[in-house]
Amino acid sequence: MYRSYGQGVTDDMRVQQVGIAPRPYQDPHPPLYGGFTGSMRTATFWAKYLGKPIVLASDLEFCKALWAAYRDAAAKHGHDVAPGEEAAWGGIMICAPTDNEAQAWFQDMQWFWNTWALNFGQPMPELLVGSPETLTRRIAEASKAFPIGECFLLIPQGIHDRDKILKSLALFADKVMPNFT
Repeated sequence: MYRSYGQGVTDDMRVQQVGIAPRPYQDPHPPLYGGFTGSMRTATFWAKYLGKPIVLASDLEFCKALWAAYRDAAAKHGHDVAPGEEAAWGGIMICAPTDNEAQAWFQDMQWFWNTWALNFGQPMPELLVGSPETLTRRIAEASKAFPIGECFLLIPQGIHDRDKILKSLALFADKVMPNFT
């Protein structure tokens, strides 16, 4: 099957090349994202190809430097990148009516992250965990440090029940997002 529709796979099913089959319909290709970037080296690699790194770092000075490094690397490759298009910033998002309630909801996600992600070298990302007011303040603080054109939110899907996730997303959409349009 693989050999019929793609390239780079030997008869004994060893992958020698990675490609996309069938080719994307969209021309130019769909946007490229670099998942969970935590290094300048990775960010500047993506700048060469105009891929957008997803940065979940809570260190805003590091993010500011990463955005600048991306812009510089993109320029060296002949790309003009609009402010806010350097990367997508975000983290774990749990929005609840109060900070205390959001922190209580976060416990399951924290257990999951500490049990699974840390073992693969993925440190705890930015925590956008709190009331709408708390999340608005944190996103505003980040957007003063560097331009944010895209926010990437990790929600505890599969950990929280459907109603809790819908409540969190509705609060975020109704009370946080209007502050950034």
